[in-house]
Formats: sequence, C-alpha cells, structure tokens
Amino acid sequence: MSIRPIRLFVFWLLLQLCSNEAMAALCKGVGTGAVNFPARNLVVGKDIPINTVIYESEVTIPDVYIQCNSQQPFGLKPNVKFGAHPTHGTTVFPINDTGLGFSVSYIGQHATQDRTFSSYGSTLYGPNTSPGQWLGRRARLSIIKISDSHEGRPIIPGGHLGKVMAGDFVAFDFYLSGDVQMVYGSCETPDVRVRMGDDYKLSDFDGENELSSVSFSIGLLECPKGLKSVSYRIENAPGTPVVSGVSGVIGLNNGSGAKGVALKIMDHLGQAVILGKTYKVSGYQGGAGDFEIPLNASYVRLPGKALEAGSANAEAIFIMSYL
Repeated sequence: MSIRPIRLFVFWLLLQLCSNEAMAALCKGVGTGAVNFPARNLVVGKDIPINTVIYESEVTIPDVYIQCNSQQPFGLKPNVKFGAHPTHGTTVFPINDTGLGFSVSYIGQHATQDRTFSSYGSTLYGPNTSPGQWLGRRARLSIIKISDSHEGRPIIPGGHLGKVMAGDFVAFDFYLSGDVQMVYGSCETPDVRVRMGDDYKLSDFDGENELSSVSFSIGLLECPKGLKSVSYRIENAPGTPVVSGVSGVIGLNNGSGAKGVALKIMDHLGQAVILGKTYKVSGYQGGAGDFEIPLNASYVRLPGKALEAGSANAEAIFIMSYL
C-alpha cells in the first residue's frame, strides 16, 4: 500500500518535467545576439519640445533565427532598473524620472519602413510569422524627451537596456556602452537697461516720424557648445501696454509722466521687431562662447495724442528659447 503514492508522485514529477520541457521548446532560435549601442554625453536645449528625438545610433544586428511552434508573446522587455513594466503597446520606454525614454527600431534589408519594437506581449510571434530571420540588418536606438519632469543633469545609466523575446527565447539583448549625461543647455542673459537720453524737447516730436534710434544689445553669455539653435522673442512687460504689436511699438509704463509718445523696438537693420514673434539668433552657430543680439529703440509720436513733457519709460521682456 505504501508503494502507490510513490509511483503516483514519480509519474506526476515526470509529467511535470515533460510539460516544462515542451513549454520551453515553444520558441527556439539560433544566434542570440548582444547589440551594443555607443554612449556619449549630450547637450540639448532646455526648451526642446516633448517627443523630440535628441539622440540616435544605428548598429548592425547579429544574425538570428527564431522559430515558434505556436503563437507566443513577442516584444521588448526593458531592464527593471528603469521602473515598472510598461503598459501594453508601449514603444517608448521611460528611463526612471529623467523625463526621457528610449525606443529601438528594426531596420530591414528590404522593408519599406522601420519597425519599432513594442512592449513584450503586445504582438504575437508564431509559425507563420515572417521573416523569422534577421540577416545583415540594423537596429536604431532613439532617446526621446517624453516630459518636462527633469531636474539638473539627468543621467541615463549604461549597461543592459532590455531584451527582445519571443516566448521565453531571447532574440536580442540591447546594451548602452556607458552612462549618458544630459546637459540641458542655455545661455546667461543679464537684464538690459537702455538709456534713451534726457535732452528731448517737445518740438523734436513734430510730425509722425520716429526720432533717431538708440542702439543696444541683448547679451548671451557662456552659451554651451552643441545647441541646435537659439531664438528670442520680445513681449511687453506688465504695466507697459502694446500700441502696435506688428510695428514693435509699446506704450510708456504707468509711472511715466510724458504723454503722446511711445517706444519702438527694431532689429539692427531698423526693421520692426514684431512683438511675440520668435526670431532665430543668426550669430549662434552651435559653438560655445558669448554672443549678442543687436537691436535698436526709438521714441515715436502717437498720432492724434496731445504731447506732455515728463519721464518716458517702458519695459519689455525678452524670452529665450534653446533647441
């Protein structure tokens, strides 16, 4: 009587072993590949839009052959060091709290378009899946800005990024050769005070033309190397009304005593700077150093308004963008 349970246990154990072996054989392959992407530190503008690709690298994929005898989950499993398992269908995988994510695309020899690996289980791989074999093809790693929730200089840790799997078979392991430090670059922009002069007479404003302009510049100091572009726009400050945005004319602030005049802002060629419009800084070519945005300002007479002497002050805000 004591023998029967032992026989049943052995039979159950053998059954389990056979079952596990069958499950392990659902997908198999030849030539499992390690794919290494080079790492380098990056300088990007702090104002680049969300979903901007800030780094790409392409490498050759090793020859790998995959075959599954039934439909099995397929896709990319990111390393657990990057956080929680991604949601179904994800193609951009967040990198902790850096505000960045990564994706890996497959570039086929004869494909009409790239294919981006989605999260594991989002697609199925089975006996009829084509091509089944990767030969002499390439993979692209993309690092993407996915949110503004970053502080300081985020670091993307080097090492294992994730793996592409079909069932339990690992087709590719993706690695980053080292840490990548992101530098969100910007220039120092000190406040600008423009002295328009204090020797004007009311008779200087006869007619409707502006007076002689005063040159000034916006300083861009300690700009980092590697930014794609630097842009600026000018807006009226609180307490300074807009007279004509298209003509670059702002009114005097509430503390001014003069009446019937306004201030016009122009570029170095004397063309009106349209308020709220973004202008690219032509002097910046991606190098490090100090730069200037040359501008001009001039008082103008307000048509139909009575003139009164007094202080004539105005404030504008310049807003910089770094891409």
